[in-house]
Parts: sequence; C-alpha cells; structure tokens
Amino acid sequence: MSIALVLSKSDRFTAEGMLDPALSRVELTLRGNLDETADLARVSTYLSKLGEGLKAVTLDLRGLVVITSAGLRSWITFINALKSASFDVTFSAVSEVFLERTSAFPQMLDGHAWTVVAFEAPYYCLACKKRVVHILKTEEFPVTPEAPEPPARACTDCGKALRFDEVPEDYLGFITRMRSSDRRRS
Repeated sequence: MSIALVLSKSDRFTAEGMLDPALSRVELTLRGNLDETADLARVSTYLSKLGEGLKAVTLDLRGLVVITSAGLRSWITFINALKSASFDVTFSAVSEVFLERTSAFPQMLDGHAWTVVAFEAPYYCLACKKRVVHILKTEEFPVTPEAPEPPARACTDCGKALRFDEVPEDYLGFITRMRSSDRRRS
C-alpha cells in the first residue's frame, strides 16, 4: 500500500509524492518555482527520517518552471543529501527549465551515478514560426563517446522538419556525462 505525501507546499512550490514501503521507494513530484520558497531542506529531512528502509527516490521535475540562484543553492544541497544517503535516484522526467540550468551548472546532475529516463526538449518549426516541446527518452540516444544528436521530429501542423532549439552539445551533454558515471560505477 502506497502512502501519499505532501512534503513542502507554498504558493509557488510543491513537493509531493507517494511512498511505497514494500518497495523501499518514494516517488516525488516537484512543481512550480525552485526559489527561496522551495523548502527542499524539509524534503531531505523527511527522507532521512524514513531511515535505512528507504533505498530509492524517483523524481519527476517536469513541473519546475523557474529556477533562481536561491533555488539552485537549495537544489545542490538537496542532491548532496541524497548522495550522502546513498539513495538510488532516478529522474523519471526533467523539465526544459531544469536542463537549461544544467547546461550552465552541470553539478545539478553530474557526479552522481543517477539515471534520467525522460526529459523535455525544445524544437522550432521555421515554417509555422512555432516552438514545441517534445518528451525524449534517453534510451533513444545511441551509446557513443561523441556528443548526442537530437532525434528528428516533424511539425504536427505542417509536417516539415523541426529544428532543435538549443545547442545540442550543451543541452544534451548530460547524457554523455550520465553514461560516463554509469561506466565508472560498474
């Protein structure tokens, strides 16, 4: 039986999820602004109180829409607490805003042998002058030592090829770094 959790809630940030004691895992969803109102210290304190029975944390970050410098500091402290607790961490989904910040601050994901399953990726249709966000899965990318290339996508309105709307080496660089961490771990 899973237990519903609301670990932090303000008018701009929410951390909630489900605890599955039988599987020793918690699934957390973070939504809103990762800023000074985001009480990630409360979240990590709660997770630490669950004790040694908790082995895995799954994070859904699709709902993060803003990350300020205060939120970035809070995030780094939070992930360092997860690392210290030796949790097996999986990111089920990562928002575009979060990945944009990891381009400038790779330590948001790097240095930890964690898995990113899916993430938001921006594309642009030159014909329609429209920006769209697609959900990509890291398994779509071949394992190579080179920087990953974004998969081709077509516009749902006009059918023409979309252009990836970020610098691929920067935006997708976390995939290479994540796989490098996986190799060091095994």
